[in-house]
Amino acid sequence: MHLPYSSEDSSALDVLKETKLAVDAGYWPLYRWDPTKDEPFSLDSDAIKNDLKSFLDRQNHLSQLSLAQPKLASELVGSLGGRVQEARRARARAAYGDLVSGMEAKPLLVLYASDGGAAEKVAKKLAGRGAARGLATSVKAFDSVGLEGLRGEEGHVAFVSSTAGQGEPPQNGRQFFKALNAAVASGEQILAGVKYTVFGMGDSHYWPRPEDAGYYNKPGKDLDVKAEKLGGERVAPVGLGDDQDADGWKTGYGIWEPLLWKALGVDQIEVTEAEPEPITNEHIKAASGYLRGTIAEGLKDTTTGALAPSDGQLTKFHGIYQQDDRDIRDERTAQGVEPAYSFMIRVRMPGGVCTPKQWLQMDQIADEHGCGTFKITTRQTFQFHGVIKRHLKPAIQDINRVLLDTLAACGDVNRCVFFLFLGLAMAEADQRYRNVCCSSIPTLSKLHSQVHQFSKEVSEHLIPRTTAYHEIWLDKKLVAGEALKDFEPIYGEFYLPRKFKISVAVPPTNDVDIFTNDVGFIAIVGKDGELEGFNVTIGGGMGVTHGNKKTYPRLGDVVGFCTPEQGRFVAEAIMLTQRDNGNRADRKNARLKYTIDRMGLPAFQADFEKRLGYPLAPARPFAFDRNVDDFGWFTGEDGKHHVTLFIENGRVQDGPGLDFKTGLREIAQIHEGTFCLTNQLAKIGMSVGQWREGACFRG
Repeated sequence: MHLPYSSEDSSALDVLKETKLAVDAGYWPLYRWDPTKDEPFSLDSDAIKNDLKSFLDRQNHLSQLSLAQPKLASELVGSLGGRVQEARRARARAAYGDLVSGMEAKPLLVLYASDGGAAEKVAKKLAGRGAARGLATSVKAFDSVGLEGLRGEEGHVAFVSSTAGQGEPPQNGRQFFKALNAAVASGEQILAGVKYTVFGMGDSHYWPRPEDAGYYNKPGKDLDVKAEKLGGERVAPVGLGDDQDADGWKTGYGIWEPLLWKALGVDQIEVTEAEPEPITNEHIKAASGYLRGTIAEGLKDTTTGALAPSDGQLTKFHGIYQQDDRDIRDERTAQGVEPAYSFMIRVRMPGGVCTPKQWLQMDQIADEHGCGTFKITTRQTFQFHGVIKRHLKPAIQDINRVLLDTLAACGDVNRCVFFLFLGLAMAEADQRYRNVCCSSIPTLSKLHSQVHQFSKEVSEHLIPRTTAYHEIWLDKKLVAGEALKDFEPIYGEFYLPRKFKISVAVPPTNDVDIFTNDVGFIAIVGKDGELEGFNVTIGGGMGVTHGNKKTYPRLGDVVGFCTPEQGRFVAEAIMLTQRDNGNRADRKNARLKYTIDRMGLPAFQADFEKRLGYPLAPARPFAFDRNVDDFGWFTGEDGKHHVTLFIENGRVQDGPGLDFKTGLREIAQIHEGTFCLTNQLAKIGMSVGQWREGACFRG
């Protein structure tokens, strides 16, 4: 438990007063311990005792009343039973009415083919709007029904398909399209009796060459033509959603949907009920109980290899992503079984520095719980792939045994503080990482040690305080049972609108791409070689969603200077301004860079400086002249030796003639220094004091 106080400067007397108030109010249930008793813990809280006494007195009063007037008690119980029975009858009548109306309603089957989920959302939206008009709607993926599943169908079918690659159908519609082409070639009228319409989704400028214009919305247009050849009856012209329209796909959808309702004869029905609000990440976070959700229950469910969709969003905050094997997705769909689900685990490791013992544990976890290999990312940390659900908890517990964790490695929180130290780095070209990162010049060992410590302090200061992680994965329990509730002093119950990335760079090397992060700290060194502080950058990010004109890349702005002691509070103030002003309605437009452009840089800076309590000092001169790692051996100012190695694609694995995983494992078994992961693609660095006799590189 933590002592209650308003600030770290509170006096001991103020803390004592706040503690007494917490106990007297019942916020802290106070227990006394006496080892001489059978039950050593006893409740010692007047507030709870008084509440309990009031409850018992009230119950005793009711008991005495029932004994004094048995008839009255009987009538009370009888009337209660009557009300319960009447409520049950009302629910039964409502259920029967729904059943009858469903039998009388026109059926509408909505089929979708979608890779990124956009077409699936449109299909579900269409089904919901149809149900509001009295239609009996159902929503399924193309391949889950198959072309044969439509044979003999006499209802209405609405197809919704996005476009993949060069006019190809999405993954969960490819088997359907193969069967469609085969049926057209054979001339079979497999869709006789089916009344259909198609809505396609694509981007008319995705392939800019004139000869590639045919790729635009090709799956939707092909389906519209071929369904008619197979005997289907087109009830509304094909609708085409274009990402290049002012309102994206919604422009074409707004034209197409009314034509479908008219064909079904429900266009004149007035819909009085508002459409249900879609469940968003914001709803999931608010209802999660500080990132708990039903993750613990889902881990125990052996009937599926997946977690619930809402829990899949929450596990990102715990450093876990749910995935499935795309290579066998079609095969498993044909077999009628769920996808081959597995999980990716990302470790939280501020600055990317680990010990040989930790390296060996990562190597062992990959073998025992993952796919036998592990990866090093450009955010200076480890990732494990192919972890099945029943291995999630043991894997995270093994990570914890070497004093590492995965909390906040993903999700809408501060994910990373990056610092390129000395590197043995392997990494992948993925820009979605969570650590606090920083940069490396081996000859500046003392400076880099100071910057690495700063990175760790920022990361620890901004880490979520929920105990859900320790409860779910490490089997730790809250003190005093459920009497104490979680509290997030920085994030609140909604956390941040989107991910938040921090990096630290040491000029003249910008190997962390400092201006592409939400917040950057550029180390400023004095003439004596000591760390004086950091220039602060905000608002960087290179992410962009193709076809979405509201998204764009942006380089960070330098907004001032802070001392090392101020750095973590500066990062917190910036993050709080983003928390309260970020776009929670549109995740595509929710990153810090968009908040700054919407508010204006001066207004944003004024807001976070107001929270900080003082303005940043003017930025100091600095210069970057390189952004790469140096391979080979170096000697630091402390006399230690350092080596930087290249590992292709950041994957630590053994291959023909390239036994990297085995070689690095053997190095870790005799290594007495540290392993340092860099942000650059596929590099690792080691800091070496004295090699033991016989130490060598192998493989």
